[in-house]
Amino acid sequence: MSIDTTKKFEVSLEMTMDDIMSKSPEVISFLLKNKMHCVGCLLTPFHTISDAAFEHEIDEDALIAQLKVAGIIVKA
Repeated sequence: MSIDTTKKFEVSLEMTMDDIMSKSPEVISFLLKNKMHCVGCLLTPFHTISDAAFEHEIDEDALIAQLKVAGIIVKA
């Protein structure tokens, strides 16, 4: 399953990963593709994009840029 880049999903940096996956289930395949196993993680109700990037040792700005390329609009 790939993200339909013609449809834009809007998320904010304050949203938890759980909220993001609930609002935009298409992001799940993006996360798994990037070896981010947020799906089923007990911390998703508490972790933001920043927290997830930190835990997975991914540069937050690079993660946000990748999300934007995938059609996910990240608002501050």
